[in-house]
Amino acid sequence: MIILGVYVVFSLVITPIQYNYYLAIKELEDKQKKKGKTQAQMYEEMSFEEDYLHYNAQSNAFFLLSNIFAAIYYRMKHPKHK
Repeated sequence: MIILGVYVVFSLVITPIQYNYYLAIKELEDKQKKKGKTQAQMYEEMSFEEDYLHYNAQSNAFFLLSNIFAAIYYRMKHPKHK
């Protein structure tokens, strides 16, 4: 139970960092869409280092909860207008 509590606190502390990362990726995706490129093309054009950092930031189990918090916070601050 203590480990779970530490993980939740860690996730809350890391959330602002993950949110900034999430925001940067969304901005990059928007720029690529304006150029007519797909998300797959964007990731193909990334350097190995950028691709590896992206993979680690998104798939690391330690960051899972903070990624979820950051995505929820992003969707609350940037609702889609249809």
